[in-house]
Amino acid sequence: MTGLTPSTKRLAVMGIIVLGAGALWFKQTEIASACVTGLILILREEVSRSVKWDKANGDSNV
Repeated sequence: MTGLTPSTKRLAVMGIIVLGAGALWFKQTEIASACVTGLILILREEVSRSVKWDKANGDSNV
C-alpha cells in the first residue's frame, strides 16, 4: 500500500474489516480468511516501513 495517504490507508483497512465481518456473518470463511491475511500483510508492511524509518533517523531502539 505504498503511495497512499494515511487517511486512504485507514479507509482501506476499515473496508477490509467490514468485508471480513460481513463474510463471517454469512459464514463465508474463505473470504473472511482472505481479509485477515490482507490485514496481516498490511500491518507487516507498515511495521517494516516504520522500522526502516527509525533506523534511517538514528533510533537505536530498533
